[in-house]
Amino acid sequence: MATTALMSGIEFDALPYEEGRNWELLGGELIPMPSPTFEHQLLVQRLQMVLMLHFTANPNQGLSVSDVEFALGKDHRMRPDVLILLAERLASVDIEKVPVPGAPDIAVEVISPSERAVHTQAKLESVSAPRSQRSVASLSEIQVGHHPSRQLKHDSRCR
Repeated sequence: MATTALMSGIEFDALPYEEGRNWELLGGELIPMPSPTFEHQLLVQRLQMVLMLHFTANPNQGLSVSDVEFALGKDHRMRPDVLILLAERLASVDIEKVPVPGAPDIAVEVISPSERAVHTQAKLESVSAPRSQRSVASLSEIQVGHHPSRQLKHDSRCR
């Protein structure tokens, strides 16, 4: 039986920078993320364009960016395809520093057919964890191809 060596967030953050490296840390497991397809990137860019237009017209509401690393816990680092920081959360973020501690208010993941279901599930579980362990307020999943989208959202009304 093969075993996987786990890594802490501190060890992950200390890895040397490599151009083009696209890794996430899920539950201490180093996960290589596949290169995005054209369809994946078009979906990300279209969504990002709409959000950027909204936040440009309404700058006091927050901002939306892509592919910024968040430290969601001691052994969890995630780079959402698209993320939103609302004004209150944005006020506490040092935009010059990564990983950003904590979580974005909204994270969107575009799921390509090449992504492993177990990794997608680990990301979704970061939303559906009990409130005290929750890392992201809302995570939307958009699947590339002819699959439906789904959204998992937690707010003050959720138990």
